[in-house]
Amino acid sequence: MALIAAKGKVPRSKTTFLSPFDPLVWDHQRTLDLFNFDYKIEIFTPAPRRKYGCFTLPILYNNALIGRIDPKAHRKEGIFEVKALYLEPDVVVDDALVAEVKSAVRGPPPNP
Repeated sequence: MALIAAKGKVPRSKTTFLSPFDPLVWDHQRTLDLFNFDYKIEIFTPAPRRKYGCFTLPILYNNALIGRIDPKAHRKEGIFEVKALYLEPDVVVDDALVAEVKSAVRGPPPNP
């Protein structure tokens, strides 16, 4: 992969939501330096001072961190709620972006 990247041919990333503990984002300063994405988990931030939500997940789209999703799993009911979705100011919303994020929210089809 490093050789491919050195040649400028980095494959596009799959659109996904990252854990706050994913190696891509757990180092706050590195994430800021590499992606210009200011991310921190706000679970220990008092509610009135939270900017996004206590457990937002970074959105990876086309090799860029484009925003955050604030999810809530209602396990007993089998419902995945999107409480909020925050995009970075420079993100252009088009049909491809909407389709990719929608697909990531739905997740993979269930196994038969």
